[in-house]
Amino acid sequence: MDAFDASGCSIPDLVIALLTEQRFKKSAYTAQLLQQSGDVLRSLLTHAKLPRNAEKVACEALHHVYAREIKDLVKPSAGWNFSAQRATPEDIDDFDLEDLASDVADNAPRLWALLDILLLAKNKQPVNSSGNVTMACTGDAETDDDDDAALQGAVRTPPTSPEQENEKKSNRRLALRKIKKTVIVSIFMQSTSQKANPFQSVFGILLHACRAPEKVIETLAHMGISISTTAIYDAIKSLSVNARRALQDLGRTMSFAIAYDNVDVLLKTSVPTVEKTTENLRHLTSGLFFPLMHGVQHEDLKCSKELWEKSLFNP
Repeated sequence: MDAFDASGCSIPDLVIALLTEQRFKKSAYTAQLLQQSGDVLRSLLTHAKLPRNAEKVACEALHHVYAREIKDLVKPSAGWNFSAQRATPEDIDDFDLEDLASDVADNAPRLWALLDILLLAKNKQPVNSSGNVTMACTGDAETDDDDDAALQGAVRTPPTSPEQENEKKSNRRLALRKIKKTVIVSIFMQSTSQKANPFQSVFGILLHACRAPEKVIETLAHMGISISTTAIYDAIKSLSVNARRALQDLGRTMSFAIAYDNVDVLLKTSVPTVEKTTENLRHLTSGLFFPLMHGVQHEDLKCSKELWEKSLFNP
């Protein structure tokens, strides 16, 4: 310390010089400092008298790290781009929320761990390399997650030991927290690139299938959780075109069965008028194509014509 005082050079000046000046680029002291940089940063950031501006600088230094991880997730090579206008049944079938969560945890580990900490801000728990809290949380967060599980239709199960029950609750909380983190990251991804919206697209199609009101869908779309109703209609149109093409391909094989069903639909009107007749019953017929399984070929069905001619159901 006396040497520093005598030379008029402070320790911060020395550290900055070692890291920034070209003459110290190959210095052994610079290499030692970089090698121990993790311990140095940890000691600085956990110091009781660390100034607020130092925390701000540390946070700003991490901004580009989180942004880079999101940019990597939305690249076309990452495989999470979805086009509603070119949606196929395979896109819907292949989407798996668990796969998206695993990919985010692998390719955006720092952001994944940060979300876990933020979702459990009241509970100071260690986070492992997978970005998951390693200990069961306590307090309000645990109660909230248990309430979420109850709202999702928890059923009665046979009585188990306290250890098994605690493990089951811990696994349930972990699964729910993983869903929340995946949804949050999906919002980040769509905000960065409109094409990176697999979760929003599948969720929007699900809302449409459940006959959710358009206002609800548009509200969720503005929140970044769903695609817009226009995009949903584009996806439905694309899926219908693909379904029609698949039926045509199946029909060409001549190895399928058709099931018909008559449907009666009553279209109710709130106020009958003279212009509108009271006959609102519509008679519809639906049909389903079933591919013949177990290796049935077209040649195996040559006997079908003779069977139909001899059938008692043939009018």
